[in-house]
Amino acid sequence: MSKSRQVSQAAPLADDRPEFALIETWFAPGGRGGFQAGRHDVALGIGDDAALVRTDPETPLVTGVATRHGSEMIEPERCAEHLFDEARGALELRGAEARWLTLALTLPALDAGWRQWVERFSRSLSVIAARHRATLIGGDTTSGACCVTLSLHGQIPPR
Repeated sequence: MSKSRQVSQAAPLADDRPEFALIETWFAPGGRGGFQAGRHDVALGIGDDAALVRTDPETPLVTGVATRHGSEMIEPERCAEHLFDEARGALELRGAEARWLTLALTLPALDAGWRQWVERFSRSLSVIAARHRATLIGGDTTSGACCVTLSLHGQIPPR
């Protein structure tokens, strides 16, 4: 998730917590969300405005995207599962294996209820990503109507 050195004034979180505090707490490796350190092919991941990954030049990059919004986000664990499975399905149709994911998270506020939702969602997503050996490499957080988009990136393994 994006952690810029200047916090955007356009969409502050409801309690004025900087975007990077949310990221460091729940989505960065070693944080409370349970995400592990990156793969060997991640040169730069969470903590900057862009991720750098080393790809195999002989195999195409494949991306699958899934979005949930509003009432589809009620159960955070189920939301994480559905997002990952839908995006992974798009990769599998092309014969690709998941390697990296980015996450765009939009919430109306970061009150106690949403903090609990983020905690449950991040822990669930970290377990799913680890199971598939995929690393969260970045994304974005904004304030607004509830929406979460997961982009899963992978490559077709050599035969």
